[in-house]
Amino acid sequence: MNKLNTIKGRINIGKFSEVSAFRFKTILKMVLIPMSTLIVLIFFLYILIEMNLAYFKAFNVIDIGEMESAYYDYLFSALVDMGKYTFGFLVFMAVIGMYISNLLLRPFKIIAEYCECRVANKKAEYNPDFFSDLKLLTSISDFFFYTVDNVLLVTNKSVGKVPSKFTKIHKPVFERAFFLQFFFIFLIVSLLLSAILYVSVNNIYENLVTLSLQLVVKEKVFLKFFNLQKEIFSVVLNVGIICNFIFFISLAFNLYDKVSSPAFGIFSTMRSFIKGNYGSRIHLVGYYYMRDYCRSINKYFAFIQKSINENKS
Repeated sequence: MNKLNTIKGRINIGKFSEVSAFRFKTILKMVLIPMSTLIVLIFFLYILIEMNLAYFKAFNVIDIGEMESAYYDYLFSALVDMGKYTFGFLVFMAVIGMYISNLLLRPFKIIAEYCECRVANKKAEYNPDFFSDLKLLTSISDFFFYTVDNVLLVTNKSVGKVPSKFTKIHKPVFERAFFLQFFFIFLIVSLLLSAILYVSVNNIYENLVTLSLQLVVKEKVFLKFFNLQKEIFSVVLNVGIICNFIFFISLAFNLYDKVSSPAFGIFSTMRSFIKGNYGSRIHLVGYYYMRDYCRSINKYFAFIQKSINENKS
């Protein structure tokens, strides 16, 4: 008995780890985008400081050691202040990442939980909500569960023919409504991050320019230098913001791809089962985070197959 409990515990840890790994990777992707953008912009600020020091050194207008010390003291204090808000924003991004990962897995979890209850002879209802709606998956699941209860287990005969809206599908379908749910979340987060980066980093740069002008004589050549430099900095900052937006959009499509193929795999298996292929089982290669859910659904398939065979005999 103790040995069985040990094995069961290992299985539960494995299941937890597979889903948790998917959640962790999703959170990591959400956090890495703003971190990477911020690091690149900070690096560019460092390059600007080095350019300024080289420029003033060439004109020999001030003690470079004094200016260098003033530059880095200010930059360090500014980054420390900015770090407090950055940490809070990264925590916020982690929470968003957790929500997104749960949103992506929820349609499969609802189906798996229903199947587990049916195998255990517990009362269960399949009622997917709007926020878990992969339309193709939920519609075939709803039809499948209804058919099993009202046709297969009653008459022991396969339906044979499924609705034409299911037979015409031979590859994953783009679920626009489901995709837009988390796409808009990414869009809002991207706009918020862009605004924070623009205001914060631009403010740091302008303060560095003000500090420079306090240390040197305000000659026209220096003022022109900083004006031209600001134009270059604005271009780099805008490019960073655009790249940040592109990264988030790419992540939205990447995460959607993580569920579209498994959804089609479950769809095609249910469709095949309804046609009378009772040996059909879900086999997804590479989608480790779906293993637990597919295992529960496959057990339900086996349970139905066994029930039909027993009724026939």
